[in-house]
Amino acid sequence: MPFGLANAPSTFCRLMHPVLHDFLYVICLCYLDDIIVYADTPEQLIERLDTIFTRLRAHDLKAKASKCVLFKAPIDFLGHTVSAEGIEPQTEKIAAIRDWPTPHCLRDVRAFFGLASYYRRFVKDFATIAEPLSRLTRKGIVFHWTDETQLAFDRLKQALQEVDTLSYPHPDLPCILDTDASDVAVGAVLSQVVGGVEKPIAFFSRVLNNTQRNYCPTRRELLAVIVSLQPFRHYLLGAQVILRTDHHSLKWLPTFKRPEGILARWIETLAEFNFVVEHRPGRLHCNVDAVSRMTCKQCWGKVAPTVWIDECERADEIVEPLSLHALRLLPEFSVNDLIQLHAEDPEIGPAYQILSQELEPTPDAFRALPIESRQLVSMRPETFL
Repeated sequence: MPFGLANAPSTFCRLMHPVLHDFLYVICLCYLDDIIVYADTPEQLIERLDTIFTRLRAHDLKAKASKCVLFKAPIDFLGHTVSAEGIEPQTEKIAAIRDWPTPHCLRDVRAFFGLASYYRRFVKDFATIAEPLSRLTRKGIVFHWTDETQLAFDRLKQALQEVDTLSYPHPDLPCILDTDASDVAVGAVLSQVVGGVEKPIAFFSRVLNNTQRNYCPTRRELLAVIVSLQPFRHYLLGAQVILRTDHHSLKWLPTFKRPEGILARWIETLAEFNFVVEHRPGRLHCNVDAVSRMTCKQCWGKVAPTVWIDECERADEIVEPLSLHALRLLPEFSVNDLIQLHAEDPEIGPAYQILSQELEPTPDAFRALPIESRQLVSMRPETFL
């Protein structure tokens, strides 16, 4: 087949799948021109290789010897490293993400975001971390690289370098789906208990649109359940599903009466799954809940106010514990400074002049004084300078 044709991949897929149709997902996997033959023992692998080569020969197909690798574990397939322990990103791809330079235009952001999104199933709360970057790719947004986008860029690269190895799903074991919603995104973790240890199978996250961000907390938590079921549908259909959430109100889902509107559609979506809702407190829901509550949106970017400390009250508090019998506080203003401030004050300055010079103002002059000065002058017998 000539190289460079637009329909070449789909044409080759239509060739390979009929050729290996009865072997796919039984003894081998096939994607375009890559064929993976797996087995439990070397003897079984030799037998299956002979079966695949015989089928290729029957259809006049050949395998290039220089591109064949036999008896290898782990293997690299479609950008992933597949081993007996599980699946993880390919080392070369992660190195490319680690050395990715800071984007300088929208095209650079889209290129990095596309490569990072290919491994989003390995990163918990990927959408929440990458939300500042995805915001830059929206239509009509002017490219402006800020400290927030730089922080998201660095955190996303760091998260991709610290990914966990994802376990293989076991169809005979119950599936655990942990969901959570924040004010910007929803996320989920699909896991199973294998050998007494809970192992993650895949992560999911998605940014909320403007309408969904206005939902009440209960509806956002239910939305997190609904959207998380769709990408894991092929894992969950026919299996026992344990929906774990830190929102206790979702336990009424199986017994909700007369649902209407969007709630009715969501409950209809849940009907095809065999699920049980399990409440787990937020302090135990950290595997999916931590990143969604990293910062308080109300306090982000605000400067904490300076608290006024009354030194006299502090002195009263420490007199008895420290057994102090005397405490002297040095004033911040001298007597001359206070006299000058009193004389220059527009409210009490006239009263200070009358009291210091012992004047007797006329009734008209008294009524012309500011109200603060009139109060001070009227209390002349009890007022001292």
